Amino acid sequence: MGIAGDSYPEFDIGAQLDDVGTRTPSENGYDHARITPKRALHTNIRNQSGAEVGTATDPFRTDPTGTTTQPISASALPLPSGASTAANQTTGNSSLSSIDGKLPTLGQKTMAGSIPVVVSSNQSTINTKIIGATNGTEIGNVDDRLKVDMTLSSQTSTVPSWSKNLRYVDMNASTGGVARSTSIATSTNWTTVYSYSGSGFLAGFLVNVETFTGWEFRLLIDGSQIFSISDTDFSGDSIYDFDDITDVNQAILGLSKGSHDRFLFHPPMNSPIFYSTSIKVEIRRPTAVAKKFQAGLMMLSKET
Repeated sequence: MGIAGDSYPEFDIGAQLDDVGTRTPSENGYDHARITPKRALHTNIRNQSGAEVGTATDPFRTDPTGTTTQPISASALPLPSGASTAANQTTGNSSLSSIDGKLPTLGQKTMAGSIPVVVSSNQSTINTKIIGATNGTEIGNVDDRLKVDMTLSSQTSTVPSWSKNLRYVDMNASTGGVARSTSIATSTNWTTVYSYSGSGFLAGFLVNVETFTGWEFRLLIDGSQIFSISDTDFSGDSIYDFDDITDVNQAILGLSKGSHDRFLFHPPMNSPIFYSTSIKVEIRRPTAVAKKFQAGLMMLSKET
């Protein structure tokens, strides 16, 4: 014990630094006090009844009332209903999922897969009138009917007129075919009996053959087949309902069979056919035995 300053008493207390000691004094016994490495006395906090506080089973409390459940839980906090659970979050997720499901990709979607669009009920009337000129004048009215300008132009090419004399040309080897009385063998290939390259008008032709049975006849103009017809088309009523010799149907079509094994063609209603590049007459015997091409006669003009 010593005196410091103006005669104020000062006491020097000694204590033991012992952080690992477990010795407990007996009741009414004496023992060393303990200090920290910085010479501060160890303090053991107790309540009014002498029980130690600040322990694991009796921790210090931070709320002023001393009655709040420790540790503090989210359900005990003053939060809105459902805030301590995932209820509100689930509702939000469900709403977002519904929106995502209706965000359309490119293209059309069904009504159920589309975002609803609200149309205002007080829309103004859309003007559907036709506005003309530069001053915005309405046109198409009773007193100002809609007018359409139309420009007509003629074709760049027209069918040439008949300017050359009609001629009768014999079918033979010198006119692109075969000689008279040439035997035509059984074949599915066509035999040309007349051919001409140029332009003009066809008025008709005649082909005379040996025994009309078994023949087929074909006309080509500018490389395109105009018709192909066989003898059986004329010999009975089962195909085109033709009679053998005279029939009004044949006259209208311009096709007829002569009584002496002759095939005759003239354009319907005596209207000549224009050809611009070529004309060709062919015959064949696809199944019958060989027979002769007797002769033929072309009726045409040669413009070029």
